[in-house]
Amino acid sequence: MAETIQWLWILVLFFFGLILFFIWAKLLISARCVHRINQYLERIDEVKDMSDGIGDIEL
Repeated sequence: MAETIQWLWILVLFFFGLILFFIWAKLLISARCVHRINQYLERIDEVKDMSDGIGDIEL
């Protein structure tokens, strides 16, 4: 009986660790995606800043 309880605890801890690992991996992937999106938006802003003076007609 004691061995069965011990194996149950091992399984519970293993699955708990597995769940935590997947949550951590998902957060890491989403953080990388957010970082890439921010870099992309910064590049767009830089291009807009460079092109602000081009094509403006002063009357």
